[in-house]
Amino acid sequence: MHPKTSHLLKLCIASNLFIASAGHAERGFQAQLVCGVGQPMIWNPEVTHEQPMINGFSLVAGHDKIEETPAGEAINLIEKGEWVKAIQTIESLGVQQTLVRDRDGMLRPLSRLKAELLWTMPEEGQRAFRKLNNVAAQNKLEHADTFESLTERAKAYTKLVSDYPLCDAAPRAAERLGDIRFEQGRFEQAAEMYRFAAERNTLASDDPMLMARRLIALARANRWQAFDDLATYANFRHPGTPVSIGGEEQRLPSLIEKLAESRRDIPATQTNASAGPLTVPSLNDRQFKRELIGKRVQTNLEAWASRYSISLAVKQLMKPIVTADDQRLFTLTLGSVARLNPETGTELWRIGDPDAHASQIQNRIGNLRNGYHPSLTLAGDTLIACIPSENSPELSDIHALSSEDGTTKWRWPINQSTQSHRAIGKPIVVGQTVYSVTKSLQDNQLQLIALAVDTGKQVGSLALGTAVINANAGSIDFAPRLAMGQNLLIVQTNNGAIIAIDPDNLSVAWAHEQQIRQPNYSELSLAKRHPGNVIARGGMVVAKDSRTHRVIAYQEQDARPLWSFEIDGDSTVAYMDDRHVYLLGEQLIALDKRTGEKVWWSPHIGKTMGQPVFTADACLIAGNRRLCRIDLATGRLTQRQDTFNQAADLTRLGNMIIFTGEDNISAYNMPAHTHKRQP
Repeated sequence: MHPKTSHLLKLCIASNLFIASAGHAERGFQAQLVCGVGQPMIWNPEVTHEQPMINGFSLVAGHDKIEETPAGEAINLIEKGEWVKAIQTIESLGVQQTLVRDRDGMLRPLSRLKAELLWTMPEEGQRAFRKLNNVAAQNKLEHADTFESLTERAKAYTKLVSDYPLCDAAPRAAERLGDIRFEQGRFEQAAEMYRFAAERNTLASDDPMLMARRLIALARANRWQAFDDLATYANFRHPGTPVSIGGEEQRLPSLIEKLAESRRDIPATQTNASAGPLTVPSLNDRQFKRELIGKRVQTNLEAWASRYSISLAVKQLMKPIVTADDQRLFTLTLGSVARLNPETGTELWRIGDPDAHASQIQNRIGNLRNGYHPSLTLAGDTLIACIPSENSPELSDIHALSSEDGTTKWRWPINQSTQSHRAIGKPIVVGQTVYSVTKSLQDNQLQLIALAVDTGKQVGSLALGTAVINANAGSIDFAPRLAMGQNLLIVQTNNGAIIAIDPDNLSVAWAHEQQIRQPNYSELSLAKRHPGNVIARGGMVVAKDSRTHRVIAYQEQDARPLWSFEIDGDSTVAYMDDRHVYLLGEQLIALDKRTGEKVWWSPHIGKTMGQPVFTADACLIAGNRRLCRIDLATGRLTQRQDTFNQAADLTRLGNMIIFTGEDNISAYNMPAHTHKRQP
């Protein structure tokens, strides 16, 4: 028995893997679990809560052991040195979407073991794989090169890398796939493909152009720790080597120096602009204030709210949603989207009428108990707006608008009368695809849909189980969350699951069950923060598990648990950079990204706060005690403004900060960063 394969077999058996029933996708991850709830991770304490818990996500699971599956057969054949039979058996795993469960409760398709088994084979077996498949892989590469569509080419390259990772054509396919991902703005995936191309091709392992392309991708992805590690090696290997970037020839160290200079201006999120330093504005620096809802409408809404005893819900209804980049500012309020002049706050265009929207929902305002999920997402020249329906404000349609003039490019669903699903939560745009979670109107089934950005055509879907519903009012009190990692789309459902999905074919890469706290359906709960959140960055997924009020970090590629940290129930995950994971609650807490240990905490916010703004070196938070700037390296309060004593969501727009009030927005100029450090 070869030591490597013996280790793999022991690992599989020790992990207590079980086979889950095939056909899970059709049933939407909702059938009852028969082999036991996903076993708790080793750090989880005994859970005791006054409120009941919900198991909203579960799978049918059989009792077959891993060694009785094709994967177990392949392991036995590898141990016997029967390479051809072993390779044929491993290849059969490529179509096995059956899920297997490990002792940590993680669920993965059996097909994911294919690559692991190939890489685990001794060199003799790997040579046999190349001998059997090199010609086929080369033919597939040449065929993939003929596709005119970038999407089709990317799919072909991805499949080639997945099916033939040991073949000579795989590194070349990975390099070309990296170029496509870079062009699509998926910089982390591009960097990963360039890394694969270099490591799998011994002749190109030190290729300076591959290093240069990977360095650029890492810089664009704001992956500075990985950038620094590669830059150190590149400077050592190629101190005087010229590279040609954009038709300009320069030495690799010069390129590294230019890229490193850009890190100071990298924004924390897609909606935070990069110009100028992040500083606390003063009251005298207000550029404009704009009321977005008329006083008459406010009065009517408040009167209706008191009739239904849902005042806090109506405040959420009236509150504007803002998104911006360096030069553009957009708002969504009461079903109306507008683009505003960033200097004066005047309207450049508007669709919809907030007064009319308010009047139309007057008799249906009680439906706010069933959820209200507007959102804005800016993607280049397209604005993705989730706009609640006038007749049923708990239902939202997805509108794709031209950012230039507000004209409608498309609307989903196209047929309002026959479409049985509506969007909930905020969509995410990845490359040329819009991903959104939807809920069935008939049976509350959740579904992930993929829409083409340019046409709105649905190009895929995946069932996600049954939504957690308020039995008394039929409401969804919190919506699913989406995040894009290096290679996987991460979905945190509202029914107790973290699911990692391959965005190219909407197949499950891994999943983890979470028990979630039964929501408190009192009105006060409407003011609480979302009970969970998920962020993906740099190959790590960090999610809040409201079952035990813990933040849990997973390795994106294989779902390996890395660490966990207990937090307050009303806190959530706010942001992650190359150094820290930041938790936002009554304090801002920084955890070491590698270990999960607390690095610093800052108590200067107050019990309530709005959405903060992060940049590479600072965070600005408007709490109910003060507006403050916190240095992200040390956690020190470096600026404060006590006259801003109202919690507000913040958005950055160039050298301005946008404050989102209850029914208005204000823009403040940020002065030069000449603050004094507070003790």
